[in-house]
Amino acid sequence: MKDKSIAIQCDEMTQGVMKDLQQAMESAFSRTSESLSEEIVQKLEPINSSLNKLRKDFSESNEENVEKLDELIEEISNISKSIKSNIEEQVKSILKEQAQAMETVLVTNTQEIKDIIQEKDNAVSNKLGEFKKDILNEIVKLNDKIDDKAVIEIINNLESNFNDRFNSMREELRSGKEEIISLNTQSAEDIVRKLENKVDKNASTNKEDILNEILKLNHKMDDKEVIEIINKLESSFNDRFNSIQEEVEWGNKSLFARIFGRKR
Repeated sequence: MKDKSIAIQCDEMTQGVMKDLQQAMESAFSRTSESLSEEIVQKLEPINSSLNKLRKDFSESNEENVEKLDELIEEISNISKSIKSNIEEQVKSILKEQAQAMETVLVTNTQEIKDIIQEKDNAVSNKLGEFKKDILNEIVKLNDKIDDKAVIEIINNLESNFNDRFNSMREELRSGKEEIISLNTQSAEDIVRKLENKVDKNASTNKEDILNEILKLNHKMDDKEVIEIINKLESSFNDRFNSIQEEVEWGNKSLFARIFGRKR
């Protein structure tokens, strides 16, 4: 089903958006973290440099002060490393929180889109059911119309034509009987039998004409009336499905506007 395909595309779109946003955030926070760490380290470097210079100025005999300076220099170095590590951890924590928040928003909006699709799917299914009933009713009406009017009219016309031909055959028979009187080489019974066979043959031909007309009427119904109804149904269904696609696209645009609006 196309609507189910749209729902799957919504899930794929959500995953794609999540991945792109997370990568963008990681890149931005990583640059910020590195910049902040470098800035702090640069501010500590003059202090560290001064301590190293001061250490050199102390005589080796003053070991106690030299030892304290070494400890202080090492402590400053540890502070630089600790700051860098803490910043990275804070960045990761922020990224995780932001990712969870975005996922919640995207999942909520995606579910709303799915609900809309499901609602439209149910509406379309109900309409299809109504259309099927309408088609069946139209077919029944066509059958009734054919049974009550069209076929009866054709049969009456053919019956009238048959009667006309039969009367014509009777005239031929009457004419043949008159010819019998004047014929001496043929028996009267042979001539009458031939004429009667001719009448029966024409009667059979007229029955076949009636059946052929009925078949033509059925073909006409199949090739025109029902196909026209089905084409109308298909056109209406396509219009409704296009309407669903437009609503889904509008929902996607609204979703991105809400996400990026919150980010700002």
